[in-house]
Amino acid sequence: MNKKNISQQQSDSYRWSTLMVSAQAGNESDYQQLLSELANVIHAYLRKRLGNQNFIEDCVQESLLAIHKARHTYDPKRPFRPWFFTIVRHKMIDYLRHKKTFRKIIEHHQQEEEIRNQGVQPNMLEHSIDNGSLLNALPTQYKEVLTLTKLLGFTGAETAKQLGISESAVKVRVHRAINKLRQIIEAED
Repeated sequence: MNKKNISQQQSDSYRWSTLMVSAQAGNESDYQQLLSELANVIHAYLRKRLGNQNFIEDCVQESLLAIHKARHTYDPKRPFRPWFFTIVRHKMIDYLRHKKTFRKIIEHHQQEEEIRNQGVQPNMLEHSIDNGSLLNALPTQYKEVLTLTKLLGFTGAETAKQLGISESAVKVRVHRAINKLRQIIEAED
């Protein structure tokens, strides 16, 4: 990175910090200017990392909303850019993770539809899992944790946060849920 770019970044960071402090004090026009500048920077940042994707504008809006919600957490004694780009990176990751999960669900339903259209009947166990009857046989706490971790692909930490429990509790529930499913399957055989 050359001196001109570093100087420009420092200038931007100082200006954004000043605008944010003014916005925190209630100055609407400075806040609008800040959000307008940040929107352009977020858009360029995402386009550089993700290419010219059709969902970038949605991700920009999600980032701006997150900045708006977190504006009270900005400390003027600290540099603005790290605070700002941390929020943007997290929103980008969240958006991509959500998009990936959504794509997995769609692909699963497409595969189910292909099986039905081919006239192939899945075995009873697959049919029970697809219909959710096996999951429905579990207590709610087990069903929730299996759905989040095994079907939707959430990590233990994400599942813990979603359910408001510890990661250890997630692991225990997954283990118990799998054992319970095993018992149900063995009882059906």
